[in-house]
Amino acid sequence: MDKRPQVAMRPISSGGGNPRLSPLLHRCDDYNVDRFMETSDFFIETSDVEIVSRIYTRVLGLDDGAVSDTLQNAYEEFGERHHQLRSLWRKHATRIAHVLPEISALDEQRRDLVGAYFTMEYSLASAGVFNPSIVLHPEQRDAESSARCRILLSLRAVGEGHVSSILFREGWIEADGTLSLDAVCPPWTPYSLVDDALGTECGQEHEAAASFDDLGRLVEVEQAEASPPLRYEVAVLSDVPLSQCVLLPVQLSEKNGMEDLRLVEFSDGDKSVYYGTYTAYNGRNYWPQMIETKDFRRITVKRLRGRFSRDKGMALFPRRINGRYAMISRHDGHQMHLLWSDSVGTWDECELIRRPWMPWEFFKSGNCGSPIETEHGWLLLTHGVGPMRQYCIGALLLDQDQPSRVLRYMAQPLLRPPASHRNGYVPNVIYTCGMLLHRGRLTVPVGISDASIAVTTFDLEELLETMQPYTDTGVA
Repeated sequence: MDKRPQVAMRPISSGGGNPRLSPLLHRCDDYNVDRFMETSDFFIETSDVEIVSRIYTRVLGLDDGAVSDTLQNAYEEFGERHHQLRSLWRKHATRIAHVLPEISALDEQRRDLVGAYFTMEYSLASAGVFNPSIVLHPEQRDAESSARCRILLSLRAVGEGHVSSILFREGWIEADGTLSLDAVCPPWTPYSLVDDALGTECGQEHEAAASFDDLGRLVEVEQAEASPPLRYEVAVLSDVPLSQCVLLPVQLSEKNGMEDLRLVEFSDGDKSVYYGTYTAYNGRNYWPQMIETKDFRRITVKRLRGRFSRDKGMALFPRRINGRYAMISRHDGHQMHLLWSDSVGTWDECELIRRPWMPWEFFKSGNCGSPIETEHGWLLLTHGVGPMRQYCIGALLLDQDQPSRVLRYMAQPLLRPPASHRNGYVPNVIYTCGMLLHRGRLTVPVGISDASIAVTTFDLEELLETMQPYTDTGVA
């Protein structure tokens, strides 16, 4: 298959007014609807014995020639579009055999055909791809001897039924600030659930009654839905480019989506690990969850706990402060708080950072990813929601040792939704889940109107100079 062309942008100076945004990815450009595959989770409930029995009976009634022809026709049409398609059909047949055990006794071709009827293509990004985060890539190959750096983007992709998943894209920031993404081509590879991934956490046994398929889709756990305290692990083979890897919902608590991953490279002494907070959504309720990984090949996912582990948009600081973990939160739904903890997974201490007081953020405000440490303090990008539900991006500078103390702020938004791209899946939105500082410049990828992704850069010192001194009234 032909690889899609590399995407490259020139660095954009902040200048005066709203900075220009360079297009990076669009829902139709890099994630074509006919390139993605999902399992029957989005198609049919395998607990429906009547439907499974109906398909079984009809396949059983076909003569051998019709079975062979139907199976071959399906493979000829879809085989080149998906990796190991026959194996996937077989796995799906195995999955539904717990509903109707007679399926296991079928000959190989009939079993594969039953699996094909419970398989569908699913477009991960047909509705939109947006809300990116960015970190240094765990493999900085060819970067140590030059000024360029290897980067990893995470993207929120939304497909049919408003189901959110997490995609990754690899790329480079060059010495001159140019951002480029590696060329990619299908098939996209979901992370697989690691065997025995449900077990103990913090020394306590889980009531881990679980049922899941070989691909790890939708773990059914007999837990109180209000706060299921699960963890699980997923993995992908080392020879699969991260740009082809997809994090799909696994728990029932996140069956409607894994939303807005905020990645951060966390340093603890001479050790480094990647954390990422995201929102799990089951169609009715939201829960904050966290991923932990060293290389994005094996990822541990766990529920965040504590009094203030609520609502959306938690963002971890990249190191301990005064020996403790710190997190930006909006647990009350409309204003920013600072959380403290001795454990990265439990959050019970809280203090207010600031209330929304500028007109462009009156409805609610929150973070736009983890803060970045500078010699002047912690730089935090924020989002505010104003009239007509317009999302804008602002910035705060927080004290290095007491980050609940605001030092400087922006009276006007740093970024507004561009007039030329205000229409989209959710119009009038500009949003990001992270930024990266490299050689004195901030690279800020942004989602626009929940439809596409663009990028801009700022000179750090110039940005700080535009910010105003802050008091608790917002006036110097």
